[in-house]
Amino acid sequence: MDAKALARLEFHKIRQRLAAATGSPLGREHAEALCPSTDETVIARLQEETAEATRLHRLEPSFEPYGWHDIREVLHRAAQGGILDGISLYQVGETLAASSRIRKFFAARKAHYPLLSGVAEKIADLRELERRILRTVLPGGEVQDNASTELAGIRSRLARARVEIKEVLERFVRLPSNRKYLQDALVTIREGRYVVPVKQEYRKHVPGIVHDQSASGSTLIIAPFPVVEKNNLVRRLETAERRE
Repeated sequence: MDAKALARLEFHKIRQRLAAATGSPLGREHAEALCPSTDETVIARLQEETAEATRLHRLEPSFEPYGWHDIREVLHRAAQGGILDGISLYQVGETLAASSRIRKFFAARKAHYPLLSGVAEKIADLRELERRILRTVLPGGEVQDNASTELAGIRSRLARARVEIKEVLERFVRLPSNRKYLQDALVTIREGRYVVPVKQEYRKHVPGIVHDQSASGSTLIIAPFPVVEKNNLVRRLETAERRE
């Protein structure tokens, strides 16, 4: 069927209505690209698929073929040897889980929906990859400690180092003799390092590394020398954690 005939039939409006009813970017793209077929065999098969889908919609109202993501860009990046962040990995895991549910659903109803089941059978069985991802990556993209023995060890050492730094600095700010040196008796984090706010005029009384200062210059943000090496250890462990 030529373009002029399709335009007179306002076929583009049909595609628009169909696209508006889709549940994913991939479905929308497919709907917007549809063109009528002139092959009787293809037409008959598509009509039978549509009849099955209509019956499915009527008889299986709880069926939800969703829960997956458009991971084409993520897969392309992985194929090029790129590193995926936690959120991207979790989306891959969710997509694999949704694919597994769809494949399992139709495998149990093959006699009722033979054509749609034939489509579902083509979905790759990647359940082991799905389990590995969802066992180790949380919904927010954070990689769990059990992802590897090395990661668990790094995070354990990192937690201990942070606690030790905070304990040293909290003892420091609680000492009455140090109170007059501090703008506030609190421990903060600046650029990943634990620091304390020191009044400018008492700089020489709190030896350490200056990481910042207030806009007025009256307060210096200092990591006292007793925690400098621990701060450096924390940064090294954070780098090791990201790498792992």
